[in-house]
Amino acid sequence: MNNSDYNTKGRAEDYTVEMIYDALQDPGIVPLGLGVTSIRDFRNRLAALHLGNTPNNLVEHNNLIDVYDVFN
Repeated sequence: MNNSDYNTKGRAEDYTVEMIYDALQDPGIVPLGLGVTSIRDFRNRLAALHLGNTPNNLVEHNNLIDVYDVFN
C-alpha cells in the first residue's frame, strides 16, 4: 500500500490473516476489556494479542495501523 503521507511497505511484517481476524472477533470471549469500536481499539487489541508473535516493535505496529485511522 502506498499513501502519499506514509509508506507502509517494510514498516511491519508477519501479521497473518488469522491474527487480523482474531483481533476483530468478539472480545467477550477474551478478557481484554471493552469491544473493538474503532481503529484505535483494533490497533491496541491486535498488539495485545499478537505483537509478540511478530518481529515488530510497538512503534512499527502503531505506525502501520495508524495509516488507516484517518479520524484520529
